[in-house]
Amino acid sequence: MTITEIKEKLAEHNIYQLRQGESIQDALNFVDGKLPERVGYKIKTDSGRKLDRNEIITESNKEAFSKSVTIPEYEEFDPATTRMEDCEDYRDDTTKPGVLEPCMYCGVALRIDEGTEWDILNCEECMSVAILKNCM
Repeated sequence: MTITEIKEKLAEHNIYQLRQGESIQDALNFVDGKLPERVGYKIKTDSGRKLDRNEIITESNKEAFSKSVTIPEYEEFDPATTRMEDCEDYRDDTTKPGVLEPCMYCGVALRIDEGTEWDILNCEECMSVAILKNCM
């Protein structure tokens, strides 16, 4: 495999810079699924600029947080058999019955106000997944 082919293969998997302590073979093994995670830590941005100390710490914290989050399997709820009283309640106006909407990460039924539009609708169990996907 030539160096150009290696660069193209890594770029297909969004790897543009090697990490500190990572070899090309380590990166290729990660892409091929032989390694569960990348070796080393990030010291450069994808454009090649060196990260300062605080940016390196931030990247390390993001990676550590992402390893601690378990992404649930999505299972659609059945509206015909799901009772509103058994669902998590996210209504502002509790005098109205509301409607059932699925959590966007696990699919569990959530009771919300009718006509309310949420950019991100998730249950309590999926809060860390929402933070990981939307804030980091």
